[in-house]
Amino acid sequence: LAWRAGIPTRIGFSSSAGAFLLTHKVPFSWLLHDVERNLALMSPLTVDLEAAFPGIKRDAAAAEGLAIPPEVKAGVNTGSAWPTKRWPAAKWARLIRKLSARTAGPVLMVGGPGEKDWNAEIERLAGPGHCLNLTGKTSMPALMEALRRLKVFVSNDSGPMHIAAALGVPAVGYGIRYEFGIFD
Repeated sequence: LAWRAGIPTRIGFSSSAGAFLLTHKVPFSWLLHDVERNLALMSPLTVDLEAAFPGIKRDAAAAEGLAIPPEVKAGVNTGSAWPTKRWPAAKWARLIRKLSARTAGPVLMVGGPGEKDWNAEIERLAGPGHCLNLTGKTSMPALMEALRRLKVFVSNDSGPMHIAAALGVPAVGYGIRYEFGIFD
């Protein structure tokens, strides 16, 4: 449609079916976060493009209210809007015990208010002292501050997973677990 309309600058991914109609082709990579990959489409327009994430600046007030102990280095988001995207509760509990042992601290558990029962069951299965459960207790700025300090974040495909990745926290999404060896 853009070619037919005579639009002089047509930018898209080199792997797209209509790439032959583009004036500028950008390589597509699954190794980039969605935000970075989509921002790459602007690269033909400027030489000095830098990714900026509006709304991801530090929020000191939100961080103060969290009271997360320094030994919390790993986090999980076990929920998902789609039950089909959820990993089984017993497997989450096993992973939480492993992460807790590996980091010598409790694992931060986050989720929305509708996931309280689900996360409470996983916390029960993981056993006492393995979780710091903040399910339904954080605002969006507080969630971002909680994730920002982590060394690793494991999640189903979810908004918090994308937030963690955008904040530069190594994020492992359900479905790519074997690449990281933590589910052995």
